[in-house]
Amino acid sequence: MVSTYERRRFQTEIINDMPLYPTEAILWDENQVPSVHYTGETCLALPKLNLQFLDPTDYLLRNFNLFRLEATYEIREDIADVLGRVGCTRDDDDNVVFKGWARMALPLVDFAVIEVQKPNVGENRPASVTADIVINTAGLRGDVRSEWDEVKQHDVLFLMTIDPPEPGDVARLTGAGTVPSPAERHGLSCVRGCEVLEVKDEEGSLMNDFTGRVKREDWKPPAGLKRTITVALDTAQYQMDMNHLQAVGAGAEDPYAGFNLLMRRKPKENNFKAVLESIRDLMNEVAIMPDWLEKVFLGYGDPAAAMYQNLPNQLRTIDFKDTFLDAQHVRDSFPGHTVQFVDPRGQPDEAPKRPFRVTFPAAPQPHSEGQKGVKRKRGEAAEADEAAGTEAAPAAATSSKAAGSKPASAPTENGTAANGNAAAAETDEVDATAAPGAAAAADSTQLIAQSYVPQDPGPYPQDKPPENAVRFTPVQVEAIKSGVQPGLTMVVGPPGTGKTDTAVQIMHVLYHNCPGQRTLLITHSNQALNDLFEKILQRDVPARYLLRLGMGEQELATELDFSRVGRVNAMLARRLQLLAEVEKMAKQFNVAEDMAYTCESAGYFWLLHVLSRWERFQSEAQRVKTAECVKELFPFKEYFADAPEQLFHSSSFAADMEKARGCFRHLRTMFQELEECRAFELLKGQADRVNYLMTKQAKIVAMTCTHAALKRREFLQLGFKYDNLLMEESAQILEIETFIPMLLQKQEDGLARLKRVILIGDHHQLPPVVKNMAFQKHSHLDQSLFTRFVRLGMPYLQLNAQGRARPGLANLYNWRYQQLGDLPNVQQQPAYLQANAGLAFDYQFIDVPDYYLPNDPTPRGESEPIPHFYQNVGEAEYLVTWYQYMRLAGYPANKISILTTYNGQKALLRDVIENRCAGHPAFGRPHKVATVDKYQGQQNDYILLSLVRTRAVGHIRDVRRLVVAMSRSRLGLYIFGRQSLFANCYELQPTLTHLLKRPTVPALHPREHVQDAKKRPVGVSGQPLLMPSYQHMAQLVEEKRLEWEAATANAAVAGLGNAAPEEEVYAEEDDA
Repeated sequence: MVSTYERRRFQTEIINDMPLYPTEAILWDENQVPSVHYTGETCLALPKLNLQFLDPTDYLLRNFNLFRLEATYEIREDIADVLGRVGCTRDDDDNVVFKGWARMALPLVDFAVIEVQKPNVGENRPASVTADIVINTAGLRGDVRSEWDEVKQHDVLFLMTIDPPEPGDVARLTGAGTVPSPAERHGLSCVRGCEVLEVKDEEGSLMNDFTGRVKREDWKPPAGLKRTITVALDTAQYQMDMNHLQAVGAGAEDPYAGFNLLMRRKPKENNFKAVLESIRDLMNEVAIMPDWLEKVFLGYGDPAAAMYQNLPNQLRTIDFKDTFLDAQHVRDSFPGHTVQFVDPRGQPDEAPKRPFRVTFPAAPQPHSEGQKGVKRKRGEAAEADEAAGTEAAPAAATSSKAAGSKPASAPTENGTAANGNAAAAETDEVDATAAPGAAAAADSTQLIAQSYVPQDPGPYPQDKPPENAVRFTPVQVEAIKSGVQPGLTMVVGPPGTGKTDTAVQIMHVLYHNCPGQRTLLITHSNQALNDLFEKILQRDVPARYLLRLGMGEQELATELDFSRVGRVNAMLARRLQLLAEVEKMAKQFNVAEDMAYTCESAGYFWLLHVLSRWERFQSEAQRVKTAECVKELFPFKEYFADAPEQLFHSSSFAADMEKARGCFRHLRTMFQELEECRAFELLKGQADRVNYLMTKQAKIVAMTCTHAALKRREFLQLGFKYDNLLMEESAQILEIETFIPMLLQKQEDGLARLKRVILIGDHHQLPPVVKNMAFQKHSHLDQSLFTRFVRLGMPYLQLNAQGRARPGLANLYNWRYQQLGDLPNVQQQPAYLQANAGLAFDYQFIDVPDYYLPNDPTPRGESEPIPHFYQNVGEAEYLVTWYQYMRLAGYPANKISILTTYNGQKALLRDVIENRCAGHPAFGRPHKVATVDKYQGQQNDYILLSLVRTRAVGHIRDVRRLVVAMSRSRLGLYIFGRQSLFANCYELQPTLTHLLKRPTVPALHPREHVQDAKKRPVGVSGQPLLMPSYQHMAQLVEEKRLEWEAATANAAVAGLGNAAPEEEVYAEEDDA
């Protein structure tokens, strides 16, 4: 009776009590973590991710279970690899010894549980369990020892107990018809995960401490070779183990008494615990999504309900800033509308010039199901924006309140003092009727484009904002318009269609239209994030409002440091520069120089000496109003004496007055920056300054989706807030890693703050990486949120013109997209119109037959030295020979990338290049040797691609991978593979049809050189020299190499020397 009617435990309770680290029980459980190649013919007891979910808890539960099992599978593969390498056996004294070696594992010197804290109130497990691990790094190579010394706080390690079985035990298992698992073959009996708390050297000094306990000036190299790692064990697992020991009794073996091996994993692949904690936290919270997004997210209702056209709070007037290059660009960007140009007074403008404010026709009020509660009063919206901060002086009011002192009011445009929060009252709801000519826009097809003269920002060149030079297509302009509007925006960007430029322009326009709001920028990879960030820096967004979180900011190709600490240091350095300017002005006014001692005193200096002088000047100038009066009365002539151009020409009162206002705006901006620096002056601790910067100062915060999932709990504790979410590469991001960034902030009064979600991606390219085939094919774990929204039928904008590749190269993949055309640059620029020197065609498929080693008649195609590690020596040698030919024809090494579809071939290609090219001055290394999967999102002028397989097509059969491979090059693509195999593959036919129209042997022009003055036009192959085999190609390259060496020697004798080729060092990459 009791068993029948007792209350069932909630799923959240079960998950809260569940250990997050996998153990030996689940690692080798084929029912939960299948290892066989899934064919789709059987049903598996696994949750699925499809199109719809019951509620947010159901969604999170499915993702939690699948993400945990996928992480378990990856850990199992790593453990199996380590077990095969360490060579565990027993010596003559029956002690366990390790005769092998593994980079990612070390034998334990000692292990001890040092503290078990009492359970918290209401819990039945310890509050924490702490242990010490001792390892010895003696005998390791220097680079491997450095990797172990880089183990730091929050890294996850795995403790293992290995008891090698007798040879007869494994033989009996094999003889019984069962295939023993790696755990059975090697005697793995126990696996437990742990999280690093701290690492100490032999002298007990902390290593890799990021908590501030070790000051930078006190840091010293680690002493000795032994390391003591203090770790936190999983309390839930520890309690389960203790309960098992107690239940079994005296004969039970303590799992924590026999650990003898420690394993680490690559940091980029080892963040599963933090992500699982974030998912678990979300399940325990009342996760509030925006009303306009919730039903659509779960897969119900009208798929278009979240689009801006169906939401009530649309912006009728948008200031597009420098989006349009000229008036004709405006007309071209709205082909379904008639555009009326007006001046700021609402009168027709016969000669309009950029920038433009565009007023759109009033949209009908939407009445869609599920949109109740979306409408917000203007006051509520203003309050939300006010919380986000202001453009004028967001730091002043907050920091001064915290300090308990009276702030100096921030300067405003008309010269009067205003509260710093005034600008925050400007919300999404721009009153369209206030725009000149808005009444005329009642026509549903007529747009009102108001051209205006931007305000003069100041007399110095650095005051002038950079302007956009990209002529955006109509679809890109619609994407920018949709991204600025509240709601969900989805943009499909085929290769080379300007996804990054569109995303940057959305952020630029959004920043200027909604200055009180904050935008969170998310990407899948650090490289994509850095590309976006570098382009944002070139726009009219002050660097002080930009913040880059995560480790990837070290790779930014900019002199500025946009990490949290770097931004704090920049603000402090900027404070000193500005105070020096204030001191200079104080000397000119004969005022005490201590006015420039602090930001607060500088604020009073602004009120008493700068603003007052400006107001007197305005009053007197308006009274006199002559052409010479501005030059005579301007009070800051001495300060602006170093301006590069003459300020006043005394020819027009209006022109000179505008120049004076520009100078005043320069001063106003300077004192606004000082107000923003004031918080960093008052807050003395680095941690407080960093937190203030992230939560109050920054307007655009950028990070990867992984960093967002890892740091969610920290963001909530700091009170991080944002209004807009822009996600690039969203088709490459796991569904749950797309969902978590939407909920990185606490909700206010039960309302979601998020106003805009902008997803940019391409579901025709590679999906998120899921290594287990069952989770990928059966459970659809590799389905991104972007792809699910597309499958649900949500409207999206597809960019329809590419500007990366030659039109001929684009034909290899544009069949996968509807109406993908070419931008004018690839049809007009000389680089795209000239043929590749020395090569008859801009793309070719080179048929690679079986390869024969010298004195060996055995034909060689693909090989597989270890499972799934495919190599093809013939293709590697052929491709590297082609690379050598290109280098001898004058192609720069940094313009050539070598791609392949398998990790084994990547390793082989690197070996061949090291042996044949790296040490020779004529060749050097190419820009990059990588797999197709890892090269997604990157491109180069020339791509050499090795397809490797000769027995089966392999995973290039996936059309998404084919699209990525074909779209990485701009000027030349040369593919090496087995024609008889790939020509018969149905999925590859649209691409192979184009490729096989050309010869499948090298077609060359050996006497052409990149530096030749006269070049063939593209598409004209001439009369090329055909190389019937690899041997002929190798002989030609050898002849050209000898010619090059002779020419180099002659040049050296003549004293001319020879320029060394570009040298590339391969970046560290994870295996695809």
